[in-house]
Amino acid sequence: MTVLDGDVRLVLCGLGGQGIVFLSRVVAGAVLEEGREVLVAETHGMAQRGGAVEAHVKIGAFESSLVRRGSADVVLALDASRIDAGRALLGPDGVCFASGDRDVPGVFCYDAAGAARSMDFPRGANLVLLGYAAASRPDRLPSAEAILQTIDRLSPEPARDGNRRAFAHGAQRAGQRDDD
Repeated sequence: MTVLDGDVRLVLCGLGGQGIVFLSRVVAGAVLEEGREVLVAETHGMAQRGGAVEAHVKIGAFESSLVRRGSADVVLALDASRIDAGRALLGPDGVCFASGDRDVPGVFCYDAAGAARSMDFPRGANLVLLGYAAASRPDRLPSAEAILQTIDRLSPEPARDGNRRAFAHGAQRAGQRDDD
């Protein structure tokens, strides 16, 4: 099991209906599975599907749950329209992963939504992107083992296999990127 390298400030951003809240619970559960402290704050306009949604996850001994502008270590942007908002939260050594099929300077882009659709599991785009990021930056995100255990615990039975496949697909794609 990988041990995270110090405290981590993570921001998940996207649109209502993309599974940001579920994703924040998966990350937080995996952190707890590894025996670390975690704080989560969700800011969202869930009154309207498609509205901006953010979840802030702080891993380590923090007292405040919100990630300040310019201090995030990792940002996951589940929609290309949220990349700029997410990058504004990045710290100087932060890294942004985004779901999208276009190149954005300074952002690791992978079409997680397209990959999830190709797997006939469009609701799994959030976990595809998490798998991609977790395999790319194991020093900043929980281990695949802890994430998969949490997926098993939190997923309803009909979605469990799809959620596991989505996460594994993203992790595999990150490994292929390293081989390129």
